[in-house]
Amino acid sequence: MKIIFGLLLLVALAWGQNGIQNFFEAIKVIVETLGKVVQALVSILENIQKWIKDSCDKNGGPGAYENLKKVWSEVIDFYDSHFKGFNQDVKEAKKTGNLSAVIKNYCRLSVPLIQSVQKLSDGAMKCSEIGFRQKLQHFRNMAEKAINYACENDGVRIISFVAEDGIDCVMGDIVSLLKCGGDISFGAFDLPSTIKSFEFNQELCKNYKRIQECMVQTLGKCNKNEPAKLINDFLNEIYKSSPCHSFNDARMLFQVLGALEDGLACLNEKSEELEKCGNDAFPKSTEKLEYDEVKQFQSCVVKTTSTCKQDMPSEIIDTLIDYIYSLST
Repeated sequence: MKIIFGLLLLVALAWGQNGIQNFFEAIKVIVETLGKVVQALVSILENIQKWIKDSCDKNGGPGAYENLKKVWSEVIDFYDSHFKGFNQDVKEAKKTGNLSAVIKNYCRLSVPLIQSVQKLSDGAMKCSEIGFRQKLQHFRNMAEKAINYACENDGVRIISFVAEDGIDCVMGDIVSLLKCGGDISFGAFDLPSTIKSFEFNQELCKNYKRIQECMVQTLGKCNKNEPAKLINDFLNEIYKSSPCHSFNDARMLFQVLGALEDGLACLNEKSEELEKCGNDAFPKSTEKLEYDEVKQFQSCVVKTTSTCKQDMPSEIIDTLIDYIYSLST
């Protein structure tokens, strides 16, 4: 800042007396503007603090706000005591070839770290309306999954990420990674409304996958492929621990039910032709199914159902006949 100030002053001197006067007027405007910005930030923080206290008093009762402040202070102290030097430690360990031991030591803190997350989320839940507590539980699950996944097998994924220049890869194109979030417009900051309106819905989940795809594509431009792969795997695990994964399960169920409905409609439509397939393949009534006869029947059925309006029924029926025949042999 001193260097920049000095350069600006030199430019002003080069302009002469008017330049110096304009320079100090500009500095005055900048200082006044910064003062207004600071005042606005202080006001926002005071409003947030007031809202949190009011929410704690309303939902958690006496002592809930003080408990949340205490837990938050403990989390900050835990971070400062154990993780503040992480970047420097990793940088030095990479130089000395001691990366595995350093990451292993940090990952030994995963259990107390998760406990800190749990204590903080417990405190926040007490201060939250009942309808929002489940959302906080989702975030808690996602955070725990992230920590456990990263530190699984003594942090082998973190070790691989750092060893393959993952940190340099991320920081080297941080602007493009931030742009993956899309254009975000900030209106009046209203924390209560933002929290109340937040929902894990299909639109949010689609945006998550869109951002993930963009980030992986951006990291794929780095010199090594491993960072992009590790980030993709990590984000997939987070996704699986979120409500988004249940949306996929529900959609899959509806697809199966839809295919079953289509299959029944197809069988009904082709009932006479399918009956002929059976009569041709099994001319004699016998307890034992012959392989050639089953295959003839299967081929005829698949061919017949493939002319239905839907593609899926013939695939399902083909698989189903294979399965039934396997049970009979």
